[in-house]
Amino acid sequence: MWIWQEGEDYDVQVGASGSDRRRAASNRYCLGAGWGSALDHHVEYRFHLPLRYFQASLHLRYVRDKEGDASVQVSLDGKPIGRAISLPPTDGTGERAEEWKIVTISLGDIPAGEHILKLQPASPNSEIAIDGFFIADPAFHLPPDFMRFLQEEERKIEVSTIHLEAKVRFHHVPRQNRRYVIPSFAQVIPELASLPSEMESDAANAQPYVSFGYDGRRKPNYDAETVWHALRRETLDNTDHAGKLGLYNPTTDMNYMIGFQIGARIASYEAPEFALPGVTKAHLPNLLIEEAQIHEGIKATVCFLPCGPNTVIAAVAAENATDDRKEIYIHQMIAKEPIAGRPVRSGVRTGQMRWIGYDNANEVTISCYDEWNRKDSSRPIGQILCTLGGAHKIGGPQGLESAQQSVGYVFINDFGGAVGRLHPIRYQGTKYRVSIPAHSGQIALMAVHLERYASTMVPGPGDGKIYVKRSDDDAMLASVQILIDALELPWLEEIGEQIRKHQESKAATES
Repeated sequence: MWIWQEGEDYDVQVGASGSDRRRAASNRYCLGAGWGSALDHHVEYRFHLPLRYFQASLHLRYVRDKEGDASVQVSLDGKPIGRAISLPPTDGTGERAEEWKIVTISLGDIPAGEHILKLQPASPNSEIAIDGFFIADPAFHLPPDFMRFLQEEERKIEVSTIHLEAKVRFHHVPRQNRRYVIPSFAQVIPELASLPSEMESDAANAQPYVSFGYDGRRKPNYDAETVWHALRRETLDNTDHAGKLGLYNPTTDMNYMIGFQIGARIASYEAPEFALPGVTKAHLPNLLIEEAQIHEGIKATVCFLPCGPNTVIAAVAAENATDDRKEIYIHQMIAKEPIAGRPVRSGVRTGQMRWIGYDNANEVTISCYDEWNRKDSSRPIGQILCTLGGAHKIGGPQGLESAQQSVGYVFINDFGGAVGRLHPIRYQGTKYRVSIPAHSGQIALMAVHLERYASTMVPGPGDGKIYVKRSDDDAMLASVQILIDALELPWLEEIGEQIRKHQESKAATES
């Protein structure tokens, strides 16, 4: 029996200035960047053993390109394991496989369960780079070709995921309080009608990027922030939904779309219309406003507003210019092509759906996907949740007033007639009914949130964390809380603020 722990996948670390790339490291990354050069440096790894390991050993793969031996103390569950180990120089920086060495020490018997392994320099100038380590019983033999061994193991992992089918289940997330206040149509429409006229012409020439904190003067950092592309502006051949009403997220290969139906039956699997005629009214770094003609005399203005690194609000102002009351259905939908195993698109790290479900208490849909190492999709390293919800009318003591009423959710492979095929799941959505009086309008508010997590913390650029250590239940609770918090934001004021900033920036540039 054995387990392998990546050096860069630590729980606690002091000393390294950031992630360190080495060509011959198992994942092309390691814990390095100066780690071990001072006595206060240390690193802790939390691991789980499903069974008791008798006479276990630690096999540490490292590289040291300094003179003299490094000295490192190993501790298990707070107890030092013998004396500090000596790590001689390895005659290289780790760019070639032969420059890495493996040192072995005995750990004794280790019971099943969760444990913490700690490494700390025992003498100054003990700088090393840690690729990772095996914890194994005596039946394990170190592979003669380490890189080939890992490639074979990665292939086994991929094969094991190919034939898995996503589980559909009901979630049980504690009901969250809601305090959102939805502006009336009469409050919203003057703000949208007063958009500067030049914004529409500027939008016609805009780049597709829409992102919280995105700075148009530099290339987007897809590791540090979530960058969305406007589907109507998308020109790259990386999505099947280009031209539709919504956003595309390149790192997950997810399309977040808003669609409409007129007087549809609740149980119908007929496809909502996502590719509606219309114009882009504003396209700013943190705001996208699209106008869509739903039907003769009925139009909608959809405002996509990123309100956090992984959260987007979609505010819909639906207007009925006819002489009759109209009932429309608004869908918010995530569309992602099903895959088996690892991601197939370049730059995408989100892989196969693991499970999907509906939470009755908060009326949200939540799906979970594998997340793979983005550099080469060599192994799954975490999960990502996709949560959809809306500020709909609910009963009970909270009694929130809203124009939209939740009428169901959608998990489906494709739309086609009264009965749809479920697996493999391609669409995840929520559906809302909105009744609009003649010559009037209504506001509907929805949101999507993406939540990355893993069984161990995975560091990101600088001191950031791409994957926070969480359980499924904790991640679902956090995702629902963030989504509801987003729906409570003063989004109309934020739209005005984004427009004001754009005008000031443009005036400063022209002067």
